[in-house]
Amino acid sequence: MQITSSLFITLFTLLVIIQCSYGTPSEYLIQGVPYQRQVTKYNCGDASLQMVFGYYNRSVNQKEIDDVARTTTKEGTLSYDIVRAAQFSILSSSQGDVKPKHEDSHGYKTNPFGLSAIGYSSDEFWIDGIKQLVSQDVPVIVLMAYALNDRGGHFRVVIGYDDITETVVTLDPWDRNNQPTLFNISYTDFEIMWNYTEPGSPRGQPFFGAAIWDLTPVVSHYNVGNQSFITSEITYQNYFPLPRNVNTTLPTALTQLTSIHLSQGIHLLNNADQQSSILSLNVQDGDTLTAKWVVECSMEPCVGTYEIQYQYLITGQVPETYDTHNHNYPLYQYQDIIGKNYTASF
Repeated sequence: MQITSSLFITLFTLLVIIQCSYGTPSEYLIQGVPYQRQVTKYNCGDASLQMVFGYYNRSVNQKEIDDVARTTTKEGTLSYDIVRAAQFSILSSSQGDVKPKHEDSHGYKTNPFGLSAIGYSSDEFWIDGIKQLVSQDVPVIVLMAYALNDRGGHFRVVIGYDDITETVVTLDPWDRNNQPTLFNISYTDFEIMWNYTEPGSPRGQPFFGAAIWDLTPVVSHYNVGNQSFITSEITYQNYFPLPRNVNTTLPTALTQLTSIHLSQGIHLLNNADQQSSILSLNVQDGDTLTAKWVVECSMEPCVGTYEIQYQYLITGQVPETYDTHNHNYPLYQYQDIIGKNYTASF
């Protein structure tokens, strides 16, 4: 009986250790999110998105984001357009009508592909979900009241939290009037301020957050003589931690294209089964696709570079909305490419 009890206690202790090891840490801060100051009083959403773009090494002009996100001088940016502007790619043109001289006709000028993004709102305070995203190095753009005594809407970027001090760490694009750029908010105040419902939006719920992330391929190669064997694995990854439903699932990718490009003096081994581009159809949330190539070099060992390009063709739509000034944001549908280029040397 004593042995059985000891065994139970040991197993229970191990289970607790395992759960703690794989749970959300008690504190976390995402490193390397570049701060951006909003250039006008109404484009806090665009500046927040510019910070997230910068974190993923994508340089995008704030005024370009203004036009893509249909930002206006009276209402700022809608939450739906934050998500859509994150996905914007070479397949799309700006839909804004306020800054036509900054219009983009084929994606952002320096970035052909979009990022994965999910926008979510709820009647419940989902701070545990925020913490899970942040602990996976996914910054979250939140729409909240500017202050406890100011219920005007304002976007901030959540980059950290601390359960011991019970604070959320945000980057605030409004760098004026003594407002700190690194703005720590207590959990209590964060819940009150985040309990903000976007006026006139069909979303109709508070606690909005947009999680945005880049593709993360896993690539390896090894050399044998003048040949190199390359393996690529890409997952249509969804970091969103809440149960899957229509609001937390990535859109079905109509196609997924993985292509390899080789530097001079390197070519695919002459094999009828090998293709430089591999096309997959109807890729679902969480699907993993693997590609393998054997390349031959003009010298031994292989010296040169290869680039693998990943493209997911997605569709989406932004619902019709009227803001508090009765400005109409018409419904529109779009197709975009979520993508990434990966480059390595032999």
